[in-house]
Amino acid sequence: TISSSNLEPSSVVNPKKHFGIVTYTGNNSTNIIRGLDFKPDLLWFKRRDGTNWNAWFDSVRGRAKGLASNKTNTEYTSGSTQDLISFDISGFTLGSTYAWGSVNGNTFSNVAWCWKAGGNSNTYNIDGKGYATATAAGLDGGTKNPTGASVNTKAGFSIISYVASNGTNDTIYHGLKQAPEIIITKDRDNSRSWGVYYSLPGGTNTNWIVLNDNNAQGSNNSGETLGGVSGSYLYLHEDYFQPASGAFANGGNDGSDKLIAYMWHSVPGYSKMGIYKGNGNANGVYVPLGFRPAWVMVRRTDGGNNWIIYDNKRSTTNVIDNYLVANGTDVDNTNAASNIDFLHDGFKFRSGYDMVNAGDYIYMAFAEQVNDTPYMASTNAR
Repeated sequence: TISSSNLEPSSVVNPKKHFGIVTYTGNNSTNIIRGLDFKPDLLWFKRRDGTNWNAWFDSVRGRAKGLASNKTNTEYTSGSTQDLISFDISGFTLGSTYAWGSVNGNTFSNVAWCWKAGGNSNTYNIDGKGYATATAAGLDGGTKNPTGASVNTKAGFSIISYVASNGTNDTIYHGLKQAPEIIITKDRDNSRSWGVYYSLPGGTNTNWIVLNDNNAQGSNNSGETLGGVSGSYLYLHEDYFQPASGAFANGGNDGSDKLIAYMWHSVPGYSKMGIYKGNGNANGVYVPLGFRPAWVMVRRTDGGNNWIIYDNKRSTTNVIDNYLVANGTDVDNTNAASNIDFLHDGFKFRSGYDMVNAGDYIYMAFAEQVNDTPYMASTNAR
């Protein structure tokens, strides 16, 4: 019988409670942006109509600290009324521009991709509850403790700050309930590349990829072999992550550099990290997700290409022919060669372009809505 008591949830996670996208116009002054169903812990900004940097802010480092995914630069610190002023209950508040036109440049058309982690009520935060120490938060099981944390175990997302090791491969607890599949790390104190490491079914990365450039995988000679995965530069365990002492994920290997790590694993109906092989054909490869995506990022791993980002706010209908890049300052590119459709249960390319559909790729995707309704019927496509 159709009744509320017989509803069967198709996912334990409501996507809109953990990930969201907002587009807005900057004003170089107080700018209150709303439209989310949660208080964000990671904000990734990019100007759409001009060549400003990608800007990353998170609640662990604090609202004033910005990093650029297209640069090796050290962390920028904004004033109290500049750039990102606060993480808010249903959005965020911006101020006058200091370093980040992509955040609130006057009249600029911007997008913000937003994730909920564990909150920021204390130094260590797990699922909305704050703790003063790593021990109290249950994050003291590694050979060294993180210096801060915001962890969303339900949505499989963790932000961890930590200090580099000195010639050792230390283990650091991440707080998730299973091993991360993708981890992105950055040295905050030095001009050093972003390291991206992954362990996915059929696609364990034994090297690394750099977020801030378009070089082929493993082209930057950094890191050393760790146990667990032969030839790896960072080991992803159910409880901890272990950066090799010489890897980008360990900063300068001097025991003093501050680093930040962003980690995700797939959650059915909400997120999916995986690999696919392109077919080089206009009738492109179809990638099943189990949900209709709101945001997709892909990167070729067997050649040098950009990190390509699609979303459902900048493109509200199929075919999607515009994208932004994580490693560049490009405007919102319009290119039929990168055409993609967002489907009710995945995505499909509409070209044989080598940047997205003619080699080997990894991807990250987050849901707009789950594949099945509570009555177990398929949802609509776009």
